[in-house]
Amino acid sequence: MCGPSGVPSVTALSESLSAPVCTSYLHNDAFPRSHPNWMGPLGYQGSKAAMKTISEADVVLALGTRLGPFGSLPQYGFDYWPSKAKIIQASENCLVFLNMPALYNSYEKKYYYLISPRFQHC
Repeated sequence: MCGPSGVPSVTALSESLSAPVCTSYLHNDAFPRSHPNWMGPLGYQGSKAAMKTISEADVVLALGTRLGPFGSLPQYGFDYWPSKAKIIQASENCLVFLNMPALYNSYEKKYYYLISPRFQHC
């Protein structure tokens, strides 16, 4: 979530939850590729395994990502983004996102809620 220093924390969280991990577009370094929980990248030229995995999710924990179009729009003819999943989006500095249209995804007609220990009022 915070560059290379966040990888061990995300790895430990994934292991404690037994949760699969998908990375966002161009962020393949956010999780160890050799880890059994890693499904691959989402979005443009992404992993079909990652897209199938997230399509079946009940909850998506999005750490340090804006959930932009390159990581959430359909690929390979597959509209993989889970329409009924609860989305929890956590960011180091959620104030960065408050003025961005990425908060409301018009494609999915959903709002994404930001959670940050630094800015509890988000």
